[in-house]
Amino acid sequence: MKKILMFITKLVPPYPRLEKELTVLRRTYDVKVICWDRECRNHSQNNRDFIWFRLKAPYGKPSLFIYLIFWWIYQIKCLIKEKYDIIHAFNLDTIIFSVILGKLKNKKIIYDVADFYSDSLPEGTPKFIRMVIGKTEIFFAKQANFVFLADDSRIKQFKFKLKRYLSIYNSPIQKDIKDVKINNKGLTIFFGGVLYLSRGLKEMIEVVNRRKDVKLIIAGYGGDEEKIKKLIEKSKNITFLGKINYDTILSYTKSSDILFALYDPNVPNHKFSSPNKLFEAMMLGKPIIVNKGTSMDKIVKKEKCGLIIEYGNLSQIDETINKLKSVSLRNELGKNGKRAYKEKYNWNIMERKILEGYDSLK
Repeated sequence: MKKILMFITKLVPPYPRLEKELTVLRRTYDVKVICWDRECRNHSQNNRDFIWFRLKAPYGKPSLFIYLIFWWIYQIKCLIKEKYDIIHAFNLDTIIFSVILGKLKNKKIIYDVADFYSDSLPEGTPKFIRMVIGKTEIFFAKQANFVFLADDSRIKQFKFKLKRYLSIYNSPIQKDIKDVKINNKGLTIFFGGVLYLSRGLKEMIEVVNRRKDVKLIIAGYGGDEEKIKKLIEKSKNITFLGKINYDTILSYTKSSDILFALYDPNVPNHKFSSPNKLFEAMMLGKPIIVNKGTSMDKIVKKEKCGLIIEYGNLSQIDETINKLKSVSLRNELGKNGKRAYKEKYNWNIMERKILEGYDSLK
């Protein structure tokens, strides 16, 4: 059985993409995952398949580079010490030395791109730094034997023709989902994910605060968590759940009436985002509100599974909620989403693509 050495630095559970890929690969390969634990958590996954590099470090700050040096030293040590046939590297902070040492040891390399690094840097990062990092990622992506992208649209970020790549959408695995009892007579809107105000949360909170017929439930964690708590501290129709596990996120998704995924298109990386929330909504037959200027709006428009608005437009958010008070419209959009998920985006299709990519290395 061939051995895979997998590297990832942004493992803050839940991380559905990694977990689903592992489920597929473990059927055929011996997989060992090297994770940078930036929060020094206690992990339920403490087994022989996971090796944790525990070093507390910030997210999205220039000082992160200092911590990256320690991570790279540890990664080099693992690449020299461990036995493996294939390296599977997530994102730029793991691909550089995977390529350098992988090539020296004549190993095959898969590059898994969840986010194009230079486009996901904090706002205000100098253009020169973005350019250097972008060119660095493009160079090392060219050296990989195969590339997994999160969305077809991300090919534009690389500015060169990838010869061997497949898009692995972050679709959920179809399974029985339990309902959650929500005490609400009106519409229930749910958001579960990383908490940043640039993801439309500030605007949605403002709109819901003005209404009495809508309940908003927010779950998750992230950089703007405290700001969001402050915005909703006096709200009577907004509930904050904090961090919950992935199955519970799916349960709230199933039991709610509307989902939303609003990403500021002025953030470069957002233009190519197709988050798992979109595919969770499709799988569970729920309408979703998205905004123009991202890859999501193309999918929603094509599959007719939600409504599209301008980012940051409060009146359009309000009007869209009013439209979705129609049960027949919600049912129609949900039915369209379910059909599209089954035919084009379900995880069984993604599994076949992952194995196709790995088979091409033989």
